[in-house]
Amino acid sequence: MATDLTVHPGRNMWLWCRTDRDGPTPDEVIVSACAMMLRTLPGTGLNVPPPATPDGPPNGSRYYISPARPLDIFPTQEDPRAGMPPGTKRWTFEEQPQPYAIKASTPWYVLCDFDWRGPVTPILEWPRRTLGPFGFAVDEPLSLDWLLVDARWISAEPGRPDSTTVQEIAKPVAEFGGKAMSLIVLLGLAYLIGGRGK
Repeated sequence: MATDLTVHPGRNMWLWCRTDRDGPTPDEVIVSACAMMLRTLPGTGLNVPPPATPDGPPNGSRYYISPARPLDIFPTQEDPRAGMPPGTKRWTFEEQPQPYAIKASTPWYVLCDFDWRGPVTPILEWPRRTLGPFGFAVDEPLSLDWLLVDARWISAEPGRPDSTTVQEIAKPVAEFGGKAMSLIVLLGLAYLIGGRGK
């Protein structure tokens, strides 16, 4: 199914809705959200340095995934849409021709604030995901584990300085050794989530 969702150079904000059926902690929500961004954003591959926690935003975590530098992730169980900037362009799941619904009692909202340092790139399918009982993707649009509910291109200007040096990106490994395990979990989640598409 086609969608007009497009990633533009500069600052972008995506808001995901995530299931609560697995009872995740906030840290698990953050790591799994980075895995979803990894599989959804074009050109990111598996180029995922460790999360730069010391340089990250309050109440969130910072990652660098190829053209998305940085990617700040904020988990919450309160819908943050009212506080998001309006942006230059906006897309929502309600505008899509197919209905979608998240499978959750009290869903998690995950705000992904990222500076896109790649070219203008279309996203060919509206981002969503459901995993079956054995960890394989299944097509259940009305019983989703992940759903992009709102995407906004805020500005052509990046919101934060670029950080690409090994020293900056590797700091959390030295300063927060336990946090380095999240990279291993992230790569495992990316493997389970699988390739792009349904």
